[in-house]
Amino acid sequence: MYIKIKLKQDGPVIAPIKFNILLEELKNALKHCYMELGTPYNPIQIDNFVTVGKNAFSLIDRKTKISISLSANSDDDLSDIIDYRLVCCKVINVDKTFINQDGLLNNHWGRLFKYSDEFVYSAPDGTLYIAPNKNEKCIIFTRDSVHDTNVSYSILLSLKVNFKNEKPRRFYLILDPLVKVSSGRGTNPPVIN
Repeated sequence: MYIKIKLKQDGPVIAPIKFNILLEELKNALKHCYMELGTPYNPIQIDNFVTVGKNAFSLIDRKTKISISLSANSDDDLSDIIDYRLVCCKVINVDKTFINQDGLLNNHWGRLFKYSDEFVYSAPDGTLYIAPNKNEKCIIFTRDSVHDTNVSYSILLSLKVNFKNEKPRRFYLILDPLVKVSSGRGTNPPVIN
C-alpha cells in the first residue's frame, strides 16, 4: 500500500512521489500493540511504518497541482482489510513570518493556494482541510506567485481491519511530513526525461 503524491506543472514531467506503507508490519503492530486510540481525533502516527524514497520532496514550486491519493500494491495481502481510504489532508502554516505577524490569519491560504470550496475548508484556527474528491484524491494548486513559506501537512487515512477472532475495527492513521512552498525557479523535485 502506498500514498502517492503527484505534482503537475506546465513543462517537464515530475515523477510521482510514493510513500510506501509497510502494510504487514503495520497490521502486526495494530493487532498486537496498543498504539494510541486510532480515532479521527487521536489517530495513530504511522511515520515508522512508511518508507520515503529518494525523490521525497521538501519543496513545492509555484503554479503546481498537488494531488494526493492512497492505493494498494498488487502484491499487498488485503485479506484482513475490509476497507481502506484517504480521509483528508490537513495543512498548517508553521512559517515564522506567518506566526509572528498579527492579522495574517484572515484569508492567508488564498495567497498560497487555489482550491475548490467544495472539497477544501479553512478552519477558524488557520488549518486548511482538504477532503478527497469523487476520484478519492485530495487536490490543491499553488498560486502563480507565492511567497516562500513553510507548511506542515498531515495525511489522514483509515483502515477497517478484520483480525481473526476479533471484531472488525476501523483504525485512523496519520502521516506528518513537512514541505516548503516556494516562488523560486529550479526548485522542483527531480525531472524525468
